[in-house]
Amino acid sequence: MPQGAFLLQPVTTVQSLTKQLDHNRTVRYRYARTFNMSPTSVRAAFAQLKPHRLTEDHIYEVHYVHPGEKVGYKLRRVRKGTWIFMMPDGTPALARVCGNPLRKSALLGTVMNRPRFGQPSVPVFTPTEHLLPAVTPAAPTLSAVQIVAPPSGGLAPLLAPPNLGFIESPDIVAVENLPPAPHLPQPLLYREANTQLAQWLHHGTHFPFGLAALGLPLLGIGGGSSSHSAPPIPPVPIPPPIPIPAVPEGNAFLMLLAGSIP
Repeated sequence: MPQGAFLLQPVTTVQSLTKQLDHNRTVRYRYARTFNMSPTSVRAAFAQLKPHRLTEDHIYEVHYVHPGEKVGYKLRRVRKGTWIFMMPDGTPALARVCGNPLRKSALLGTVMNRPRFGQPSVPVFTPTEHLLPAVTPAAPTLSAVQIVAPPSGGLAPLLAPPNLGFIESPDIVAVENLPPAPHLPQPLLYREANTQLAQWLHHGTHFPFGLAALGLPLLGIGGGSSSHSAPPIPPVPIPPPIPIPAVPEGNAFLMLLAGSIP
């Protein structure tokens, strides 16, 4: 397997991916700590993934595991044609060759696809890339790119060169602090797990129609009930009608004006 891979053996299907989760505690907890999800929820989310080949280049925060189970990411351009595992809505989730999570960059978008004014372009993702000997100190995601003043005569701000080395993620969760496994029927568990993974992949800005998005984490199905029902929505007060003053007709106004002239 490539250096820094989340997986310990190669996989080509979702079945082989989930089987490795089931049989390898190290792999299971790498994903759980990265996504801040229970291993049960990770398993449920991964069961819904699908193999896919990218149809265009994308820039992602490709996550790696360094010695000592230190998890972080490198900003990399993932080429068209790369095999990935994607979510049901088409969001890329994992690079298939290594199982490493692919997270959308918070600020770059497509602006860094081409170098500007001598700025370095984002390196291409290659599974054989060697790990860096030293880990870059943890940095907030939004500081990966900084807005700087334009050069003399420039018309728009420029993006300062991003950190293209390994950035250790500051929000990796310790095993003992992981959330507990949710006790939900399988359809609701799958939906909730899908929502949690999507929110992580989109830096918390993506809210598909899941239980967390609806604020209904513990609803029952099949006619059951729950003691944790959603609070009632207060009625919206209807404002009183606004009185509209009567407007005299044009002829009446002229007659009134004519009567006032001696």
